[in-house]
Amino acid sequence: ETMALIATADPLPIRGEGFVRPFRQLSLSPQVAGKVTEVHPAIINRKRFKAGDVLVQLDNRTQATALTQTDANIAATASRLDQLQTDLTRARALLDRQVTTQTQVDALVSQVDEVQANLRGLEAAREAAQIALMNRQIVAPFDGAVLVRAVEVGDVVSPGQALAEIFTETEMEVDVAVRQADAALIPGLFDGADTQAIVDVPFAGYTFRWRGQIARVEPELDQ
Repeated sequence: ETMALIATADPLPIRGEGFVRPFRQLSLSPQVAGKVTEVHPAIINRKRFKAGDVLVQLDNRTQATALTQTDANIAATASRLDQLQTDLTRARALLDRQVTTQTQVDALVSQVDEVQANLRGLEAAREAAQIALMNRQIVAPFDGAVLVRAVEVGDVVSPGQALAEIFTETEMEVDVAVRQADAALIPGLFDGADTQAIVDVPFAGYTFRWRGQIARVEPELDQ
């Protein structure tokens, strides 16, 4: 049998099969120990969430109180520093008129330096208190959905304990094995070219179709 060959510039269909999996999937876990006080509805109902949502909240009353106390100490120290700097300016003016002594001016300079050092230490303590307060929250790193739930309000959790499994519901990937002969027909495969692809997923008598692209070539070779 013979047939006419027609030249075309259309892409050649290269077919392969693989398993669909989330582009990102990770286990949520706390950095510190504590009692769970709030859980996001997405965790409870295994629904969707947005990046930045607080998924799990630990009891933070101690950390919040420490931050408030540090803020109060900073305000008091800054006020004292302002007063000392005002006194130092006046003392230097009096020294120019020989009304006060250099010793008194030096004493004020020493006090100003000491209070400035204390203020820097309090500001560092405030940053540490803020970090401690932030560590009581587990925030969603991306838009996604909940796959597995393993936490309830009232649970006392420890660092590294798995609280939930989350994944990128709208961003998936498929590892597809391609024969050498087929790979040779994909332009720019190894050069990062923006090569388009179509993903068909048959399930329960239906075929779901998505448009995609080749994101990377695995660094491994079949033995």
